[in-house]
Amino acid sequence: MFSMQRRHFLLGLASLTLAGRASAGLRLPGKIYLVEFTGLIRSLASLDLSTMARHRLTKYERQEEVPCPSPDGKTLLFACFDKEGDWHVRKLDLASGQESLLVSATAWPVCWVSDQQFIANRDDEFWLYQADGQAVRKLVNSNGSLASGCMTPDGRFLFSDSGDPSQLGILALEGGKVHKLGAGSAPVCAGSSFLYFGWDGYFRQPLSGGKSVPVKQLKGCEHVCYSPNGMYLAWTQPARKGCTLVLATRDFQVLHRQPWSHEVNGLCWGG
Repeated sequence: MFSMQRRHFLLGLASLTLAGRASAGLRLPGKIYLVEFTGLIRSLASLDLSTMARHRLTKYERQEEVPCPSPDGKTLLFACFDKEGDWHVRKLDLASGQESLLVSATAWPVCWVSDQQFIANRDDEFWLYQADGQAVRKLVNSNGSLASGCMTPDGRFLFSDSGDPSQLGILALEGGKVHKLGAGSAPVCAGSSFLYFGWDGYFRQPLSGGKSVPVKQLKGCEHVCYSPNGMYLAWTQPARKGCTLVLATRDFQVLHRQPWSHEVNGLCWGG
C-alpha cells in the first residue's frame, strides 16, 4: 500500500514539474488582444505572449469593443462609443499608438479579409470595406447588433446573425449565395473545421457540412479565438476574481493558464 501511494505521489510530482517547465519555456507567436471591464467602461488591452506582460492600449474613458488586428500586425481596428456618438470604427497604429476615425456610420469591425480589406457590421448589415474606410459593397444582412464572423482558409465569410436563435451562414465574397449551417453564434475557424457557440456550450463542425460535436474541453468557457496560423487556441474561463486565460494547442492540449484580474468581454489573437 505504501509503495503504491508513493508511486502515485511521485507520478503526480513529475507531472507538475513537467507542466511547470512547459509553461516556463512557452514561446507562442503574436499577442492576445482583449476587451476588459474596468469599472463602468470597456477598454482594450494586449498580452505579449513572449513575456506574458499586460499593456493597456488606449487611455480614454469610453466604451471599446471588438479588437481586430490586421494580418500584417500593424493596425488594430476596434469599435468605439464615446462623445462622437453611436458605435463607430476606429483604427489604432500599434507602433505609434496614434488612432483615427475610420468608419463614422453606426458600425463595428468583424474581421479582416486581407491587408487591403475588412468586413464591418454597419446598420445591421455586413459590408466590405477598403482598409482606408471606403465602403465597397453590402454583403448580407446581419439582423442585429451581436453578429460576428471570420474568414475561412479558402476565402469565404463565415458568420452568425442575431436572429432568435442566431443562425450560422457561409458566403463566397464574389457573388456567392449564403449557405445556411444551422443555429449557432460566435464562429471561429481554422483548417477544415470551425468552432461555434451553441445551445449548451461550444461545438465543432466541418466546413464541408456534417454533424457537429460538443467540445468538452471548452465546457463553461466564455470566449474563444485561434492564433493567426491556426495552430493554437485561446479561451477564457470564469474565476472568483476576473477570469483565467487558457492557451492551448488546436487540439485543446493546455499549455498555459494566465490569471487575469479583470472580466473579459472578448478576445482575439494577432500576429
